[in-house]
Amino acid sequence: GYKNSNLRKIEVYRSGVSDKIITPKEKIIAVASDINLNLENIKVIDKNSIKELADLIEKENEFKFEIDKAKNFLEYSNGKLNGIFVNISHLSLQKAYNLYKDKGLFDLNIRRYIRNKAVDDKIKETLENSREDFWFLNNGLTIAYNEYKVDGKFIKLYDFSIVNGGQTTNLIGTYTSKKNDSFYIPCKIIMPEEKIEKTEELFSKIAEAANSQKPIQPKDLKSNAPEMKRLKSWLFKEYRIDLEIKRGEKKVKRNDVINIKNDELAQIINSFVLQGPGTSRSNKKALFSTPKKYNAIFRKGYEKDKSKKEFLSSLIVFYQRYICIILKILESKKLPPDELNVFNNGKQVIFALLGVMYRLVNNDINLNDLKDDSKMIEDVDFVYGKFQYKEDDIDERLINLILDIVEVLNRIYEEKKADYNSVSNFFKTDKVYIEHILNKFSFTISKKDKDLKEFLENAEILKRI
Repeated sequence: GYKNSNLRKIEVYRSGVSDKIITPKEKIIAVASDINLNLENIKVIDKNSIKELADLIEKENEFKFEIDKAKNFLEYSNGKLNGIFVNISHLSLQKAYNLYKDKGLFDLNIRRYIRNKAVDDKIKETLENSREDFWFLNNGLTIAYNEYKVDGKFIKLYDFSIVNGGQTTNLIGTYTSKKNDSFYIPCKIIMPEEKIEKTEELFSKIAEAANSQKPIQPKDLKSNAPEMKRLKSWLFKEYRIDLEIKRGEKKVKRNDVINIKNDELAQIINSFVLQGPGTSRSNKKALFSTPKKYNAIFRKGYEKDKSKKEFLSSLIVFYQRYICIILKILESKKLPPDELNVFNNGKQVIFALLGVMYRLVNNDINLNDLKDDSKMIEDVDFVYGKFQYKEDDIDERLINLILDIVEVLNRIYEEKKADYNSVSNFFKTDKVYIEHILNKFSFTISKKDKDLKEFLENAEILKRI
């Protein structure tokens, strides 16, 4: 006890007399302000009084997480670590966030909250529309702590920190809604044995392990989507095209089989069909994370439409040839430096312009209309169909077509060079492609009848059959 009524700091050390006193730490600390420690401030108290004081401070330091059912937890121990698995109420997590977000709640997490729109939107959508599914859709939390107690429908924790699950905690902690219905979150809670040394180092290893898994990409989240599985199935059965929809799955290595990854397929469809080479080149993750883009690429009902199926198989075969021709052109070392720079940075733009030639040679669009308004290409419905040129001069025609496109692209870039820092920046966005590149391309190839005739003759390899 102390005479000073302003006292806010005390320290009680274990001694030979009081070594049986158990507190959460070896010394009990409360914060103090203006106190001059001298003999007049101190009064000797007995062991029971110290125990009462310790219990009081322990009660102030504990936090109670509500769980779904009384004593519903799974315990595990390996002799060094003790753990329990529980389902905690989101209301408890909100309370913990508001109380401790600036007081060590995330001290053991390897990073603070980093905004990720795709992930955040999914979590918020679940919070708003299907809270009852949250437990099944979320990976949950990992919490490290120094001590816990099970008390009926509550888990009492002392000196705890969130090791993994900071994104979930931040979004739940800051989420506001008129909905009051509670839901539960899976939570693994880990505590070291009392005798373990270097506890902080051990918790650091747990945090590192919990956060060091190979990053999940947007395309991974679609690997089990029904449309992706259907696409993989019929492409292989009917056309011997092996579509990789899961990273790490074994490829079919046969001479009669074409291998392609689903993000590659997304890029070529987005460039050739949807005329979005900027996104294909600079932000291919958006092709899976943006619903509008993803649906326009993959949810087209290909398996129900013969023309679409034949087009897609033709496009993949053509793309494989395109890649081979790209390598041939590079190996030839015949491109001037400025055109080589355009060529190396413009593969998606070139492929998009091949998509334009597909439409022109099949009379799906009119060149004059394209000259008048290059944005019209985004509004005209794409016509699907098989295109598989069978003549022996296909490689020669494709090389000529690509080189002609590169020459025109280089001229367009030279005119716009002052507005951009590099070729890479010039090819970076869909807006620049549609408003500047495509517009200028349509004017350039139509200037001379001879040039247009050569373009269209070489583009016959893209004619539907």
